[in-house]
Amino acid sequence: MINLRPLETCSHYEFDQIHRSKNDPTFSKLSSIRNEIRERYNEYHKYFDNNNLEKLSDSPFVGGKKDALKHCYESPVKALNNLKIRIKKNQPDLIKGICQFCGMDSDNTFDHYLPKEDFPEFNINHRNLIPCCYTCNQLKNEYWLDNKNKRGIINLYTDTIPLSQFLFIDIKIINGLPIGVYSIKNGEGKVDKALYKVIKDHFHRLKLIERYNERFSNTFFKIINSIKYIIRAGLPSSQIEFFLKEEVNNDIHDFGVNHHITTTKKHIYENKELFKKIIQIYR
Repeated sequence: MINLRPLETCSHYEFDQIHRSKNDPTFSKLSSIRNEIRERYNEYHKYFDNNNLEKLSDSPFVGGKKDALKHCYESPVKALNNLKIRIKKNQPDLIKGICQFCGMDSDNTFDHYLPKEDFPEFNINHRNLIPCCYTCNQLKNEYWLDNKNKRGIINLYTDTIPLSQFLFIDIKIINGLPIGVYSIKNGEGKVDKALYKVIKDHFHRLKLIERYNERFSNTFFKIINSIKYIIRAGLPSSQIEFFLKEEVNNDIHDFGVNHHITTTKKHIYENKELFKKIIQIYR
């Protein structure tokens, strides 16, 4: 999980491009509220820049105006499709195409961080569009605030993803088979408490621990297959550990310390008893 890059473009310009592509009656309805939309965009950008979108006032648009705004996304035109392409192309090369809400699946959909039903004016605002996988999109749905009006989903554009580890795993070898259980914790308190609350809610809402656990065997054996040849070559444990550490350092740089695969690799060489068992089994 690492931060995404907001596309550097003018949201007013992008709206106008999509607006011009519409026919009546949608075009005329959008024209009648264009100034209000610009004001709302300015308000959004202010709170976006301060990372407190929860302070944004409720949408003023209802009825036909709301329908016209929803139509902008629900009936896509070339300008919107082009915007989506540019948002995805703008991301770091190593994570292009990968959902950063979970770090597992293809980012084949777009989430509206502020729900398009509640905030229809932002449904084509590039800062409100987050590439993500279908599963995360469905699980998040309209949720972004808890019942205390606090954010419960990580904003990949504005929340600084911690460099400190909060995703952990415990692995045991039972009857020759690996059993892994992931968890999140802020035991040393290195992650800001308010941010950790968002992270915790994010993991709960998107069922990330359950999803990581379901894929543990796949994750584990991919790692083993990547080092099996050096284990069987008879290299000393210290060299195998060094190889894994180098891989983890590269993974942390590319995907973050809290990626589920990075966490698993790190645990394998840090847990000396587990590491010894793995070498014995696959030697």
